[in-house]
Amino acid sequence: MTKKNNSKKKIFLNGFKLHHKENLYKKFGRSNFISSKLNLNKATALISYDRKSFEELMIDDVLSKKNNLDWMLLPGVGVENYIKFSKFKNITFTNMREINSNQVADHAFALLLSITRKLHFLNNKGLNAKFDFSPIELKNKRA
Repeated sequence: MTKKNNSKKKIFLNGFKLHHKENLYKKFGRSNFISSKLNLNKATALISYDRKSFEELMIDDVLSKKNNLDWMLLPGVGVENYIKFSKFKNITFTNMREINSNQVADHAFALLLSITRKLHFLNNKGLNAKFDFSPIELKNKRA
C-alpha cells in the first residue's frame, strides 16, 4: 500500500451529531477535522458514525471520485458488506469490532434472555393471556 504524502492529516466526520463533533473539536482541535462533504476531497481519513450515514455517502458515490483518503473506519463489526471496496487498493479499511464488542455481547444476551424468558409473548399478547411461564434455564447450555 502506498501512503499519500500529505503535510497534515484531515479526518472527515460522516454522520456525526453536532455535540459529538464539538466534543472532538474541543479535545483534538477543529483544524484536524472536515465536516462538509464539499471538502471531502481534502480528507485523508473518513470515520462514519453509523451505517445509514455511510450508505448515504456511498449512494453519492464518493469513493469513485478523486480523493486523498488513505483510511476509513467503517460502521459495524462485520466485513461481509464491505467486500465491494476491495478494488480501492490505496485505502485501508477498518471496522468497529473492538469498539462495539461489549454492546454486541450485551445485545446478544438481551435477545437470548428475551427468548428464554418468553418476553416476546408477553409483549405481543400482554399479561392477561394464559401461557406457560416456565423459563428455559441457561445452565449447562451452549449458544
